[in-house]
Amino acid sequence: MNKVKFVLFSAGILLALAFTFSCSSDDGGGSGGYELSYNYCITASNTCLTGPFTASTCTGQLSNTCPYGGSRSSVTGGDIPSSSSIDLCAGFIGGTPRNHYGKSKAQFCDSRDGKKYVYVTIGSQTWMAEDLNYAADGSKCNDNIEANCTTYGRLYRGLTAFALPPDCINNNSCNSQIFLPHRGICPAGWHIPSFDEWNRLEFRVTTADGYNTANGYSYYLRTTSGWLNGGNGSDDYGFSALPGGFYSSSDNYFYNARDYGAWWASSDDMGILGISFWYGYKQPECNGICFMSVRCIKD
Repeated sequence: MNKVKFVLFSAGILLALAFTFSCSSDDGGGSGGYELSYNYCITASNTCLTGPFTASTCTGQLSNTCPYGGSRSSVTGGDIPSSSSIDLCAGFIGGTPRNHYGKSKAQFCDSRDGKKYVYVTIGSQTWMAEDLNYAADGSKCNDNIEANCTTYGRLYRGLTAFALPPDCINNNSCNSQIFLPHRGICPAGWHIPSFDEWNRLEFRVTTADGYNTANGYSYYLRTTSGWLNGGNGSDDYGFSALPGGFYSSSDNYFYNARDYGAWWASSDDMGILGISFWYGYKQPECNGICFMSVRCIKD
């Protein structure tokens, strides 16, 4: 049984929030040769093809929703044209450096909208060094201020982040659509980090020379400015974690921008769980109503 989680950095310590989509559906191969059909096939080139498709006819991820708001073969309804019709990265040279929070970092281009993201290699992992800012349907800027998307990236509901159908949580019908690694809304060649990959990042930092346990490992990943309540870090690795906060649809309220950040992660742990550790307090939270940031890791 699969689980989707998100990870929190507080002002002082790493906060781990386990948030689940527990799913239990046929994987597309039913009895008697019957295969479940889905509305979309999300291909490796990041195009949402309109179906129906089955596991034997789709060359990518099956989904009942397109994370881009519809088939990308259309330019109507706010959809983004597919890269086959418009090259939004024309002329860009991958790896071109950009100064980002005091460090020179290489960039890649997202072919869906032409945005450029910096990235860093930490140990054996290559991470985006800023949060995703892809304008998928339903994504939000903190406090509904567009400039916050430029600074913090967008906040995504789990269904959008993982490109899952809208009934995934309530009807527990998405088990076969969560993969490890799971690309979800990440650009081509990148995926939603698993909880294990977040743990590997923690291990890399905590075993490095000069690690100070009093600071907590997220201190070395947070930016040197932009955090409230003494939460600025040293950003030794150029990861440049920022406090984008989150949004709750249950009360239509944006929480904790500039105070802590929350990122989605995938896991194959069992159960339905929504637990956060926030300033020492343990509380159930979210259960399908929260919007968090996405930080992708390279395939």
